[in-house]
Amino acid sequence: MEGIGIVGAGIAGVHLALYLQKHAVPVTLYAEKTAEQQRSGRLPNTAAHWGNTRARERELGVNHWDGEMGGKFGNFCFHFYVGVEPPLIFRGDFIEPGITIDQRIYLARLLEDFEERGGRVVIGTIQADDLETLSEKHDLVVVSSGRGSLTQLFPRVPERSPYTQPQRLICTGIYHGIEQRDPMGVGLNVSPGHGELFEMPYFTFDGPQMALFFELVPGGGLEQLMQIRYDEDPKGFESTILQALRDHFPSTLERLNTAEFGVTRPQDVLQGSITPTVRRAYARLDNSKFVLAMGDVHVVNDPLMGQGSNAASHAAFVVGQAIIEDDLAFDQRWCQRTEARLWDFVGDVTEWNNYMLQVPSPFGLPVNVVQMLIAASQNKAVADVFADNFRTPGRNWNMLSSPERTIAFLRKFGSESPLLSASEPTAETR
Repeated sequence: MEGIGIVGAGIAGVHLALYLQKHAVPVTLYAEKTAEQQRSGRLPNTAAHWGNTRARERELGVNHWDGEMGGKFGNFCFHFYVGVEPPLIFRGDFIEPGITIDQRIYLARLLEDFEERGGRVVIGTIQADDLETLSEKHDLVVVSSGRGSLTQLFPRVPERSPYTQPQRLICTGIYHGIEQRDPMGVGLNVSPGHGELFEMPYFTFDGPQMALFFELVPGGGLEQLMQIRYDEDPKGFESTILQALRDHFPSTLERLNTAEFGVTRPQDVLQGSITPTVRRAYARLDNSKFVLAMGDVHVVNDPLMGQGSNAASHAAFVVGQAIIEDDLAFDQRWCQRTEARLWDFVGDVTEWNNYMLQVPSPFGLPVNVVQMLIAASQNKAVADVFADNFRTPGRNWNMLSSPERTIAFLRKFGSESPLLSASEPTAETR
């Protein structure tokens, strides 16, 4: 047997490979692309890495970007803008800063780290029909790629997957001509009923630029961003982005140099949508061996709360620890126990994210979330806790999962809002 086989070289797969390698567990990483092919591809996402993921990167020795701009490049806070009347404008600071790096640069470098440290990488496309052969070669096969037929092996869990179609449309890209905020951080802008915009300082092939990540409510006033393609009409696409900023996100527009504004490269735009889905985290093959799912093939969430990469990294460490702590047999019992450990974290991420995808009030957000934002705009301590909890999303969900919990949390800071009473329905009954 050749130790552990990992299918997929996204964050979940490559972090697990590096974790097992560090703990002297034999591992083979099956990657669809070489490092150079990853660097030359289209923008896959604009993922944020929060503080806890940065700590895991330091543990793995892959914190290569800590020194950018003399250590001053990163996400040190959230700048909030909520487009109500009057607007809510405030800042929440992070205890542990995060960072946003072009994933083509990031994943290529980590794949090279794994290889340079003696790791074995096999390049090629793996489909579900290939897993039985791989399972005969390895003690355990872990699937971290949601491409092709691989997802079909792991059945959808309907009680944890309330949506059957996308709740947001996604338009993201990298742009020049936008001034960084001071202090440097993520801009979280809300246009009630229409969607959200994340601005992120983004480390790219050309150094620090800005990523604009639009989450569009279907049928809302921002849906025009999905009706034009950059490849077909670059100037028209950029003009549409500018108009969306004028109409919905003035705090972003005021830092934009119109003469210099534009997409950095033709490959730096991504449009699409995601249906949030939870799947069973393991499957039995025809040869009676089990394969484990993690990352997007296990749980894929809309990126509204920016937790995808962080959940994937957390999953890698959970699976790595489970392999090291109990390698007696990678059977159904092991898979069930590991699935429970995975859900302990990603369950909170999923439930919080699904709750935030609703547009249930005139504010375009759940009412108790609006109460939290109003309190945060008036109380810096509330803003800091809410912002920093993006690295520990279970804490934010613990505060927002019911009106009673939100009220109790805000009372600790001497903050209350007349917008909400404890008689409002809970997240579970909406």
